[in-house]
Amino acid sequence: MTILVLTVGGSHQPLVTAIQSLKPDRVVFLCSDDAPTGKGSYAQVVGEGKVIKSDPKLEKPDLPNIAVQTGLLSDRYQVLKIQNFDSLQDCYSVAHNVLERLRRENADAKIVADYTGGTKSMTAGLALAAVDDGSCEINLVTGTRSNLDKVRNRTEFARPVMVWDLRGHRKLEEVKFRLSRYDYAGAADLLKTMGSMPISEAFLQEITAGISVCRGLDAWDRFNHTEAKTLLEPYRKYLVQESIVLDDLCREQSRDPYVHVEDLLLNAERRAVQGRYDDAAARSYRAVELIAQTRLKTKYALDTSDADLEKTPEDLRSSLERYRSEDGKVRIPLFAAWTLLSQMNDETLGRWFQANKGKLQDFLGARNMSILAHGNRPIGKTEFEAKGRTGISLGREALASIPQAERNARAMPQLPTELRILK
Repeated sequence: MTILVLTVGGSHQPLVTAIQSLKPDRVVFLCSDDAPTGKGSYAQVVGEGKVIKSDPKLEKPDLPNIAVQTGLLSDRYQVLKIQNFDSLQDCYSVAHNVLERLRRENADAKIVADYTGGTKSMTAGLALAAVDDGSCEINLVTGTRSNLDKVRNRTEFARPVMVWDLRGHRKLEEVKFRLSRYDYAGAADLLKTMGSMPISEAFLQEITAGISVCRGLDAWDRFNHTEAKTLLEPYRKYLVQESIVLDDLCREQSRDPYVHVEDLLLNAERRAVQGRYDDAAARSYRAVELIAQTRLKTKYALDTSDADLEKTPEDLRSSLERYRSEDGKVRIPLFAAWTLLSQMNDETLGRWFQANKGKLQDFLGARNMSILAHGNRPIGKTEFEAKGRTGISLGREALASIPQAERNARAMPQLPTELRILK
């Protein structure tokens, strides 16, 4: 089934041409209502007798209405009157509602919008509604022009209007919103949908690149750094600083031993932006834990997942025995790892821990109440801002206390909320 939606006004001939060319099963006429100065354009469709002039110069109408001229039976067409026909908002609203209803009632129908006739607001309203519809075809009746006012009579023909690139660029606004919330997977899905449209080759190349970049950033957001590097490598020039950091994250021996801590803290910030506060607290907890673990391993060759107590001061070994599990391994938890650094008189992080021990305990208490830790309730925004975000702050303060000479660190940017590759 083909359904044609037309705006009516001015010359009748382009509308007759559109109907005769498309031979639609149904027609919906969007017409102006009556005004103080005269009848609305609906009279051209349903007016009785001679209501249309074949030539504007004629004194009286000499042609019947459009329905009669095109042989449309009353059950094949509908006339809708727009009262405020010079209001773009009202014209758009009427057209949008019509297309939505037609789509709902005729799911498999081919719907064509023709915006040749009508007031400027009526034509603009239907054109915008048709673009926003996403799958509605758009037609325009054109022909030979003898001036800028109108097409010469009897030269008219109906042709489709190419709007897929326009539709795609309008959808980019939704992609940008997803990116602003670090929803890279959602942005990639939208771009994939856009890529399935009959868009131009140039736009398709842009969309294809955008899909790869979004999928790469999504992989990074899931800590799959190897996959991220594979996907993002062709687009390094658009992500220069990020690519340098990603290279380090993918090395077996990172240049900056704390680069994964930085990655966790930035990830925690992204989860907070999304309102996923339990996830944010969990990631910042892991970051704070990883700082102590990294310090013990790089400075003292102590692995907290299997600590060799012979590498610890003799007077501390008996207290650390409590962490020995049934398999014989000594696994040192977060707070105990920080305490150990302090007891070993570590000049940087041990000293930092002593100054921030209370804050760290407060954060751990809030995190432990999380449903993702040992509690049974989720962390809300208020609680996260009051206590949960402390974990991110503590992590950054601890990293700042480490001398640059021990880190070889580069500035690590947050993942992007917009893509330069998408114009």
